[in-house]
Amino acid sequence: MTERERAITELQQYLRNISRNESDKPAIIPDGIYSEETKKAVEDFQRQTGLEVNGIVNFETWEGLVRANRRAVYENTLPVQIAPIRNEDLPLKRGDSGILVKTLKLMLDSVADSYGNFNRSTEGDLFDEATEREVIRWQGIAFIGDNGEVNRETWDSLAQFYLLQ
Repeated sequence: MTERERAITELQQYLRNISRNESDKPAIIPDGIYSEETKKAVEDFQRQTGLEVNGIVNFETWEGLVRANRRAVYENTLPVQIAPIRNEDLPLKRGDSGILVKTLKLMLDSVADSYGNFNRSTEGDLFDEATEREVIRWQGIAFIGDNGEVNRETWDSLAQFYLLQ
């Protein structure tokens, strides 16, 4: 593939991404050929964005396409996933602290928002007595034992509840 074909393919991919948010626009198939269909899509983009309508991808048109593509990709993708916990990070228990405890409290707060018999967690990143009580309460309704320690089974059940909210 030549440099020109690569550039046209990139342009076509941008136009395709942008068209995902507009159902009345045909999806361009990136093939590296500056066809009449590609030219029409460029002209439509220029018209919509107040640029000179000529079907030529000059610097101003390219900058607009890059910005619109970035926005379209952002709107049509999932948020960045956080790194999974490792087995050695568990179990969590009273007295532990750190980002995983903060995350645990966030998940418990989502349970409290959904169920009236749960209390919202206290601020901070300390696994305190109040956090332990809410973990035991969750373990009871999830039928996974009620020792107050967050093992993988407890973590996974809370995480699944949280992600489905």
